[in-house]
Amino acid sequence: MDNHKKRELDCQVAEKVMGWKVKGKDSDWRCWGIPPGWTAPESVEIPRYSSDIASAWKVVERMRDLWTAYTARMDREAAYKKFLEMTQEQKAMYLDPSGIVEAISVEMAGPEPFSAEAFFNRLHRKIDRRWPWAFFYLDPFLICEAAVAAFPPVAHPSGIK
Repeated sequence: MDNHKKRELDCQVAEKVMGWKVKGKDSDWRCWGIPPGWTAPESVEIPRYSSDIASAWKVVERMRDLWTAYTARMDREAAYKKFLEMTQEQKAMYLDPSGIVEAISVEMAGPEPFSAEAFFNRLHRKIDRRWPWAFFYLDPFLICEAAVAAFPPVAHPSGIK
């Protein structure tokens, strides 16, 4: 894998997953931007997520935190109250009656910010499936590739490519 592809993936991870504002790239495979919460006016170099396992593990933790925050928005008690107020015809619209309260809570929480299922399934397909030791064989590039694939594409209003 060449450095250019890795740094391109690093920029995508920084922007899509980690919340950076990517400001630029150069011909030496460096990319820089502003991390979330950064108050200084200058940009900093984006971490090498795709080649450093410590940085890649921050991506895994971020994906976990995003999923935790999303599921916390799913208010099952409010969904159950909504379920009790529904007519039989409204309830019949759900394909799986046993999971209706869960489906309502997901609807009320809004769309997922990313597909957690896509992230973990992609990792699972890429690594040795001998659980739990499989995660010790993870490649930072595979983690980053799976994380970026779990998010919808981002438009670049600044024109950075």
